[in-house]
Amino acid sequence: MSPGTEGRRYIFIEQSFDKFNECLSNIFFSYFDIDSEVTVKDSKSFSTKLGVAIAGIPRGTLKISSIGKTIKYNYIVVSSNNTMNKAYDDGMSL
Repeated sequence: MSPGTEGRRYIFIEQSFDKFNECLSNIFFSYFDIDSEVTVKDSKSFSTKLGVAIAGIPRGTLKISSIGKTIKYNYIVVSSNNTMNKAYDDGMSL
């Protein structure tokens, strides 16, 4: 997590392709199908499936930085929540 604009944070995630695809309701057949940006159609569902309380709800697109069996990506959250702010202030990481 890093600071963004006021009230918003940038979230950086690294996870397996399978978990990433599951969070997006299995829309990809292979990691070769993923573009450099992925639009999340149901941000709340994505956030719930991600299962990390401090990851927030994505705003807009996921920016892919590395594609393979492990996916690295980042996004801006809709707004910071109390859990996220506390984790940021305490220096915790995802």
